[in-house]
Amino acid sequence: MTKCIKFGGSSISTAELFFKAKSVILSDLQITAVVVSAIGKRFEGDIKITDLLYVLCDLLKNGEDYQSVWTEIKVRFFDINKSLNLRLNLEEEFEIINKQFNKVPLDLDYIVSRGEYLTAKMMAKYLGFEFIDGAKIIKFNGCSFDHKSTYKSIKATILNKKAVIPGFYGADEDGKIRLLFRDGSDFTGAVIARGIDAKAYQIVTDVKGFLTANPKIVEKSTTVPHLNYKEAERLTYFGANVLKRETLFPLQSENIPLLLTDVDGGGTLIDGDMNKRASVCMSGRENFAFVKASFSKKSEGSMRKLKEFAENHALYSKKYKTCAYFLFDDCDLKKLSSLRLEGVKIKAKKVGCVFCVGDKRKKKGLKALKERGLKVVLSYEDENIGCVYALEARQTEKAVKILHSLIYAI
Repeated sequence: MTKCIKFGGSSISTAELFFKAKSVILSDLQITAVVVSAIGKRFEGDIKITDLLYVLCDLLKNGEDYQSVWTEIKVRFFDINKSLNLRLNLEEEFEIINKQFNKVPLDLDYIVSRGEYLTAKMMAKYLGFEFIDGAKIIKFNGCSFDHKSTYKSIKATILNKKAVIPGFYGADEDGKIRLLFRDGSDFTGAVIARGIDAKAYQIVTDVKGFLTANPKIVEKSTTVPHLNYKEAERLTYFGANVLKRETLFPLQSENIPLLLTDVDGGGTLIDGDMNKRASVCMSGRENFAFVKASFSKKSEGSMRKLKEFAENHALYSKKYKTCAYFLFDDCDLKKLSSLRLEGVKIKAKKVGCVFCVGDKRKKKGLKALKERGLKVVLSYEDENIGCVYALEARQTEKAVKILHSLIYAI
């Protein structure tokens, strides 16, 4: 039985946290693949290495002085290297990176990816594991992630090895470094977990998994012990930022359990068990649109086109004799605007949405929101796992507080 573990940047931002990570890894002999983000924030107000590398690239592109930022980046790595007595030749690594600074055009993907690259180099040296560059196994076809080639490379390269792999990047068929989406290291780990036929995947970060609500909104939110893949996917879609929803897809396809935790343990287990009843939890965000489409008999062709579009993109739809109502993500509203819908009048309203998992008391929640003066535009049950409340823009945070208080009687 093998496991893959991934460490977020905040969980390995200092030498002390490297030591904790090593203790976690070596205490479980089933862990064979370790994925790391670039070293992250050490304290509130600190700046992640990845963000510093983006700043560095902006300075280089604009021809501005970059030396202070570049020095800060190097010092962060030198400090950990020295504290752990790794004796990794970082000067040579930095010199290789430095040679890229005068290239035109600037290779942003390469420079930014060096945060993960160097962090993985240090972790591999510290653990005594093999370092495997993400560029060798995470494959791109042009700018697009290539699933088939990636899994083939993983099986040929990592299987039956103890290895450390940098997250967040791969390479195309020409060897050019390509970045994944922001916070894409979680996805890297999920892909590797699937590629090595892991029986479990663990993400160690600075929070204990999914909470009952965003702790920045509800201070007394607590950890949710279990979610199934679908519940976790909906929570991330509607605003929970503890995990990128793309991370779930490689795991779900092979039913690989995911444990989200911090370095002290505990956290949220996500798997395919649909029978466990989830603790009630919620997420919310802005950037949705509530759409009313008015039409006549003469616009039947346009309505068929609209219906087809809604089937692929709408979160909710309801048709009446002379009109229909839809809930779209903002990005899909832009696509809707490009359709030629003759004879159909479209009226869109900006809304925010709150999604509650494990709670189907829609009427009670709706009543509580209205009693507190919130304008609920739409409410519905989502795929039999929870309720969605669409509200006028900029009311989502207040709605989360009201619903959390209702459910947990705080």
